[in-house]
Amino acid sequence: EVMDTGLEMVNGKAIWDSHNIISLGIASDGRLHLAYDMHAHDLRYATTPVGRATGSDWHVFNPERDSLNSNSAGLTRVTYPRFINNGDDMLMTFRERGSGNGDIELVRYDSSAALPHRWVDENGNTSSDLTQTIISGAGTYINPIDGSTSTTRNAYLNGLDVDQGGRIHMTW
Repeated sequence: EVMDTGLEMVNGKAIWDSHNIISLGIASDGRLHLAYDMHAHDLRYATTPVGRATGSDWHVFNPERDSLNSNSAGLTRVTYPRFINNGDDMLMTFRERGSGNGDIELVRYDSSAALPHRWVDENGNTSSDLTQTIISGAGTYINPIDGSTSTTRNAYLNGLDVDQGGRIHMTW
């Protein structure tokens, strides 16, 4: 089925490259989540009302925003968003900043939390800073062969899965 979200997903660019993907998540409360068209730019994120995924009317999205919760800080320099379900919760990962200096961030969506603050940090708080760095690009690498150093690098997350016990497995 083809659906018009009513959202402008080209961000003024003539073409997309492989970074400007659309990621769709469906939370256990039936809310659809879209993150799209970012390559180290502000978060482009939209949701539907609760229960929309279980109905036939998917095309009603709330306005686009650059933050996860209404009280959280806007996210900047976002690339590679992805959603994955973890029991009744949903996880979102993304790279913050650009190639060579990026961190992989994780945030959790709590379907049982009170509206409008459903995204929570690792301690279940709805503070303004919701992300947790799970792979850092910080530090200095010293080449053991020639002694040269580098302070620019970052991991590229390949896969992310959650097992039946809730343990996160990832490769990069």
